[in-house]
Amino acid sequence: MPPASNVKAYLAGLSRLGKKPIPRRQRRSGDPESPPLPDIASLPICDDGIATSSCSTPGVASSSSPMPLTLPVAEASSHTLRRESIQQPDRPGESPPQPDHVDRIAPTLDGDPAVYESPILLETVSCTSKGSGSNVFFPNASNFHIENFQYIEQSHRPTDGGWDLLQKRGAPKAHYDSSTHFDAPKCDEDTRVEILAEIMNWAQEPGCSQRLLCITGPAGAGKSAIQQTVAAKCADLSPTILGGTFFFSSTDDSRNRVDSVAATIAYQFCLASPILRSTICAVVEENPMIFTKTVDVQFKTLIANPVRRSLGKLPLTFPYVILIDGLDECKDERKQSELLDAIHRCLLADDLPFRVAIASRPEWAILNALQATGHLYQTAYHIELNGKCDASADIERYLSRRFLELARSTGNSPEWPGKGVIAFLAQNASGQFIYAATVIKYISEQRSSPVTRLQAILSWVPQVETAIRPFAGLDALYHQILQNARDKYAAIDSNEGDLVTLLKAFILMSRDPPFSFRWGLKRSISAFLCQDNCSLGLLIFDLRSLVETDGPQSHTGSSEALHFHHKSFLDFLDDPVRSGSLFVSRSDVEALIVRLAFRYLQKYVLFAGFVTYSFYSVG
Repeated sequence: MPPASNVKAYLAGLSRLGKKPIPRRQRRSGDPESPPLPDIASLPICDDGIATSSCSTPGVASSSSPMPLTLPVAEASSHTLRRESIQQPDRPGESPPQPDHVDRIAPTLDGDPAVYESPILLETVSCTSKGSGSNVFFPNASNFHIENFQYIEQSHRPTDGGWDLLQKRGAPKAHYDSSTHFDAPKCDEDTRVEILAEIMNWAQEPGCSQRLLCITGPAGAGKSAIQQTVAAKCADLSPTILGGTFFFSSTDDSRNRVDSVAATIAYQFCLASPILRSTICAVVEENPMIFTKTVDVQFKTLIANPVRRSLGKLPLTFPYVILIDGLDECKDERKQSELLDAIHRCLLADDLPFRVAIASRPEWAILNALQATGHLYQTAYHIELNGKCDASADIERYLSRRFLELARSTGNSPEWPGKGVIAFLAQNASGQFIYAATVIKYISEQRSSPVTRLQAILSWVPQVETAIRPFAGLDALYHQILQNARDKYAAIDSNEGDLVTLLKAFILMSRDPPFSFRWGLKRSISAFLCQDNCSLGLLIFDLRSLVETDGPQSHTGSSEALHFHHKSFLDFLDDPVRSGSLFVSRSDVEALIVRLAFRYLQKYVLFAGFVTYSFYSVG
């Protein structure tokens, strides 16, 4: 009801109280003239609920700032009519004392003047009309006061406190379309066609029972490029189905921890839905410490529960796909497992619409969850980017397209560098896109001739000192993975020796005919090298993104041989320039083999000889 109508109703309500209005005391001679009383029913109203007419009262300082008022409800029983208590003068002929700044408004009801009082705070209204189009309570009125009259306006506009907190605790660089990813690798239109189609079918298939997709593959297999491409495809659909993304990076402190994952994804859902924004921001404002809670609690509070409460209001086109890339680049394996558990428990409930795709190297957290006894084995749809998904043809197409672009931009022949060179580079890539991408990046340097730089790659010889570093980017990746695995291996008290030295010993014994002749099967080599470890699989446990075993991949299962995903990784191990501080010379490797041989003889051969001697002695 408009405020002016409230005033009318208020005055009318007072007349219905059933009491006779009390006459105001008669004006005595000598009293100052009272100003004419305004018609309250005609008082105009401001849009913002503040009176702005010009008012001045003798003895009362005028205020130029607006003052809040509240119009009481007419039928409220707390508004009562009372008889004014008139204080008698102390001396004859003297008027009773009056308040310094209060004159009673005496509107006429039933023809009799009356004084009215409300328990609501008394305010003196100062009004100054400013600006065109503003409605006021008291137009053209002056020199009057109102007692027991207050107007309160409540604004229901949402506050920005929760929104600001959510933005501060998120990781904007983790969005797929962040400026950080302006040159992120993406799949060409004619590469990874089958895998991309498989993922998009999973994302859009109605009633899909496996709403968690796990994409695993070696380092450099193209997982991030696939996730970037899928994100763009989902976002470009009309209506979009992309709800949120989080791209981990081990070198960025803002996105190498799980603490900001829930906030970042919740922020993106707020952008996608005003309904969810209101709900999520209210939750954050009510509980600002939510970001210090466990990952599980954050996912429930910031995403799962708000979506549940809003399902009836959300449109059928609500974006439901969540993409997470590079789980292995999150610090702390236990946190990686915690994130997987939280996603499984909070986002994959039957009453929620989400579909979550996670890409990772095949390292402990995700492998443990996906194995036959893992909690994601029955839930997840698993795509492995390994030898079973041969990408050689895609790599050749990728290289051909990039070389053609370079030829056009540099004025070289469209046939350059020739099918033979492209096939050679694709073969060296070992099915891993990162090698091909590294080659193209090196050749594309604008301040040098692409022909000269390509020749440097083709003529590059391992273990030869040179200022040319064509594989610097690839070497940095290998160095990071190998150093991390080496540190973790050394941290185990029961482990002996150096991980890199043991790894190179296995390579040497596998390649060298004398060793193969003496020790026979590679399984025997595994037993020889891992005398104090339960399996070769445990030795390379943290190197699975570069190396895998041909046998069972368990802690206790036997492993007959190693398979290296990257041919270039073997070159890295043998090159002191490329491997730097991780380089182990052949002489150090041979020294380790000799020590292990003596231990092997002491442990098995000498013991067998002692048993044989004892048997014949007793006989």
